[in-house]
Amino acid sequence: MNIKHRTLQPTNRNAGFTIVEVVVALTILSLIMLATLTAVRTLGDTQARLETTLTRLDQMRMVSQFLRSTLRQAVPAVISDPASFGQQGAFQGNDSEVVLVAPMPAVEGGAGLQYMRLFVHDETDVAIQFSPYRLGETAPDWGNVDSYPLVDEVELFELEYRETLDGEWLPAWGEETPVIPQAIKLRIMAKGRFWPDLVVAIDQFSSGGGGW
Repeated sequence: MNIKHRTLQPTNRNAGFTIVEVVVALTILSLIMLATLTAVRTLGDTQARLETTLTRLDQMRMVSQFLRSTLRQAVPAVISDPASFGQQGAFQGNDSEVVLVAPMPAVEGGAGLQYMRLFVHDETDVAIQFSPYRLGETAPDWGNVDSYPLVDEVELFELEYRETLDGEWLPAWGEETPVIPQAIKLRIMAKGRFWPDLVVAIDQFSSGGGGW
């Protein structure tokens, strides 16, 4: 009896991925997309923080330069004192505001000596006011003078004064002190950050002409 032997041939099947391979591939792809989105979001947040920091530093630089150039030019002006029918120094200050007279470029159409008042407006902003100075007149009514904001979201604003460049700092300046101090110090904290202390030497007493 002849017995025919059959040769077993491998069964052909279509090439493809198994369910496990598909799941693994999708998981890896999801992780890659998540990492990419996280990196893009981090880059965007970093860019926003950098722009905020640069804006704050630019504001700090511009305001500091303006205050330094203005305060250093304070002059020993006098005003009329209605209470005593005499005169008193125009420079008056405490730990939260200061009034002085200084030469300035055109302000609201006028040039020459101007009163300047630096103060905290509405408990949140450091602002400045200007009014023309005229010899023999009384101090202006600041309630009727426009104010211009310099620094917003202020949490701390302190002023101190020195009678001599190597003397102690005083919290106020007025009738019991000379006409103008020799130096002024400003300390500002805004938007949760301290500014570098601004110390200005008055030109009337400093041949260096600026501050340090």
